[in-house]
Amino acid sequence: MIRTTAPPKSDINWQEIASPQGYADTAPNFIAELIQETLALTYRLFIQLRRRPSTLLAGIIQPIMWLVLFGALFQNAPKGIFGSMISYNHFLGAGIIVFTAFAGALNAGLPVMFDREFGFLNRLLVAPLASRFSIVLSSAIFIISQSLLQAAVIVSAAALLGAGLPNVSGLGVIALIIFFWL
Repeated sequence: MIRTTAPPKSDINWQEIASPQGYADTAPNFIAELIQETLALTYRLFIQLRRRPSTLLAGIIQPIMWLVLFGALFQNAPKGIFGSMISYNHFLGAGIIVFTAFAGALNAGLPVMFDREFGFLNRLLVAPLASRFSIVLSSAIFIISQSLLQAAVIVSAAALLGAGLPNVSGLGVIALIIFFWL
């Protein structure tokens, strides 16, 4: 005669674990998870930038070339055309900063587009993220930091070329322009 034995009963109540009430006492912190996901995705974009620094170098060298070439080309512009206190280098430096911020805003969607092209976006969309907004937020943080770096280099180059450094309100306006365009 064959006798079967039942496995010993465990102390775990699986019904309680599977029910939504089982997790009522451990509410997840949504903001902390969103910040963690955003920082991780932003770090991933900075790793890509470190592996491919040519994109940052091109974004910095191109405005400096405009500043040097157009500054040299129009250095003999009529003196009173922009007012008595403003030289063409002041005008050109501000314009290049705005144009660089605008170009950064145009390129803000490129990381997400490349992720979609190579299939990584699909992996992110099926991942258990707290919010999909972290994908967009990480891209925005990355582009803003890159644009601020470019603006700092442009302001430094303009100061070396004789345009002078902006005051505190001018730096605030530069930061607002970058955040506004992005």
